[in-house]
Amino acid sequence: MVVHERDDERPDLSPIQLQASELYEQKQYKSTEQLAHLDLAQQRRGLSTAVTLEILGDCATSLGSHRQAASLYREGAELIHGHYTRTSRRGTSQQACTTSWEAALRVKQARSLSHGTGTLIEATAMLERCFPHSTNRQRQRQPHALASLESCMLLGSLLQRTERKADAV
Repeated sequence: MVVHERDDERPDLSPIQLQASELYEQKQYKSTEQLAHLDLAQQRRGLSTAVTLEILGDCATSLGSHRQAASLYREGAELIHGHYTRTSRRGTSQQACTTSWEAALRVKQARSLSHGTGTLIEATAMLERCFPHSTNRQRQRQPHALASLESCMLLGSLLQRTERKADAV
């Protein structure tokens, strides 16, 4: 779980989130889910909520509930995107990522979508929207500033699996 890696844009973990993270590391997924749901009930929506949604998404992934995990990751990424762009509207998955934390959640979302649910096209389209390429003066494609090696490799793999091999190069 990435929650333990400190990212400048992530808030510090609350005591409940720390305990949930420890339970997750011990593979006690149901207990982790219960604590995370308790944490959600006690907080206002914001970046701290995104942390809890990521914890719940990681639990759902570990339990094989990939569709639920994708939904949780999407909701967390939308909260982060809305916080940093000062928008409150939903549907921010139609826009490019604004932070590395949001980018990491989008990669987890795409992995969940493609892993257990078979929605390869949805995962591919989401990654292409979140990490759009630009073109430099020599007309060479440049990756998005927040695109990681993991996101590029996942997108390339998804493009090949969806028979878009020319776009994967």
